[in-house]
Amino acid sequence: MNKKEIQLRLQKVRQRMQEEKIDAWIVLSNDYHKSEYVGPYFKCREYISGFTGSAGTVVILQKEAGLWTDGRYFLQAEAELDGSEIILYREGEEGVPELEDFCFKNCRVTQLSESMEKQ
Repeated sequence: MNKKEIQLRLQKVRQRMQEEKIDAWIVLSNDYHKSEYVGPYFKCREYISGFTGSAGTVVILQKEAGLWTDGRYFLQAEAELDGSEIILYREGEEGVPELEDFCFKNCRVTQLSESMEKQ
């Protein structure tokens, strides 16, 4: 996937986040049934990051973006994210923050709490 296209998509998301005063945008990779393998309609994570693995979550902040995925996809994610600004967070590796901890550290807690309650 074209890395410039990914950068443009991230910029557009960030612009909208700023307009709406959103600290973080979390992009999951499952469908309504939490299936790991999803149809094209649900491939939002792939669209925004270029990562084509079946498992992973992207978090977009104003100044950073990261992908959390498990060991099955470390090599694939590294290759597919290469040249993009998206940081690979290797789940289960020492020193890698859990997704929830990362969000709490980088978001206003009230905002995160409100969005979690709605789910």
